[in-house]
Amino acid sequence: MKGSIEIAKTLNSQHLISYFILVNPYESIFPAIYGATHVKKMKAVGILKTYDVTSIIVATDIDVKIAIVQIVEIRIIKGICGKSFVVLTGDIATFEVAQPEKNI
Repeated sequence: MKGSIEIAKTLNSQHLISYFILVNPYESIFPAIYGATHVKKMKAVGILKTYDVTSIIVATDIDVKIAIVQIVEIRIIKGICGKSFVVLTGDIATFEVAQPEKNI
């Protein structure tokens, strides 16, 4: 896979914005991208937004691996430069620890 990314970087460097290789992605990331997740019980809701697709996928992978949260949906917004967001659900204490400063 690394070789294919290197080829893409070489052939399309003027169009490349960012790239990443996500080793061992959390199992619920792909269903969340396709809108096919099933959350049995919604708790507190947290929303994380980013300015590009790579950031939202990497951030979501980190969140679900280190915090007790479930992915509700990853929305990759097409047509506005890849701005994206993820909706997570979990206990309120999890979100309060993760967000000491309120941005609302």
